[in-house]
Amino acid sequence: MAKRTENKKENGCYAIGKWFAWVVALLVTGCSPKVATEIYHSYPATQADDVQVFKTGTNRPYSAELLGKVTVKGNGYTAHFSYDQVVALAKAETAKVGGNALAITEHKEPTILVSCHQIKGEMLRMKTQQREQIRKADSLELASRKSIKPRKLPPPLPIHIYGNGGFGHVFSKVYHDIPGGLSGTFKNGVDFQGGIDWVGKKFMGVGILYSGYRSGAYHTNFVRNPDYPKEQTANPKSRMHLDYIGPEFVMRAANKHWSLRYGIGVGAFILNVEEEMDFSMGKTVKGMGLHYQLSADYLLSKHVGIGVNAGVIYGNVYDKNGVIPGSMDQSVEFYRIFINGGLHFYF
Repeated sequence: MAKRTENKKENGCYAIGKWFAWVVALLVTGCSPKVATEIYHSYPATQADDVQVFKTGTNRPYSAELLGKVTVKGNGYTAHFSYDQVVALAKAETAKVGGNALAITEHKEPTILVSCHQIKGEMLRMKTQQREQIRKADSLELASRKSIKPRKLPPPLPIHIYGNGGFGHVFSKVYHDIPGGLSGTFKNGVDFQGGIDWVGKKFMGVGILYSGYRSGAYHTNFVRNPDYPKEQTANPKSRMHLDYIGPEFVMRAANKHWSLRYGIGVGAFILNVEEEMDFSMGKTVKGMGLHYQLSADYLLSKHVGIGVNAGVIYGNVYDKNGVIPGSMDQSVEFYRIFINGGLHFYF
């Protein structure tokens, strides 16, 4: 029984060793791509470094003699081979048959199943005069590529002054404790702005923005008090003014016809409400805000353009005195979007 057990152990170790040796041999033989050639003619061997490569998509020299075809492909066990390494293998095969040119006809990128580049090509032999002509043409093309510098966007003129007017809309819920009905809305109004900015050669800079918003509504059902002055307006009006001013970070770029601008910043946000009853009375609340805007200008000349501008202004005010009914000692948020246009000047 002891001998049989020892024989079983020896047979098991032999089987494991044989399997391990088979795996090692498979990995060793499978780590290199497979190179296959189809030879038509051959000459004395040349140097692989002298073999000129024509990549896919380029015109190969059709007057050259076709010596054969070469294929470099991988399998699932192939180690990673770069494109240059695979081309080097094909160049070596071309040199063996006396070729001095390799025209790559097909190139496959690595995949999950095959981890190396795969190529097919034609092994060629060119005459000396033909090779010199191609080399001169390649040298001229390379020189022309170096001489043509990539176009860079020129830096814009540093100073930009603008004034815009257009439409604004307030998203916040604004209430007013006013007698009678209202004709109109405070949420839609006239928007206007003005500003100046400076940018450097890196297309970045700083500026300052002022933005205003005006809206109002009439009291259609207001009944005049006989004790009020006769000059009292028949249909008094409530007005809402939103003002914002603050610095901003600016990015601006321009070409011959267009100028694009981006700005973002923080500033002071001011709400003013006027109730036109006996006479004009104004109530003001102040707070902080921030803004974002994007504009595009069409340049009429180097220094003058017309542009469109869009953006949003956010404001937060603390209504200590109840200017907005129902908000006594509370913070009130305003979101105002604007779309406007106007004249822009560059210096």
